[in-house]
Amino acid sequence: MMEVADSVSVLCHPAGEPGRQSREMGEEETTVDLRTFAATTS
Repeated sequence: MMEVADSVSVLCHPAGEPGRQSREMGEEETTVDLRTFAATTS
């Protein structure tokens, strides 16, 4: 559960680290999956 929460936390602040932003742009589908999962479990 902590891993999911941590991932969502990172996704909420992509602009803070350009390296992470680029990585997330390459994993856009994963980002959507994580957000959907977080919304479902809330």
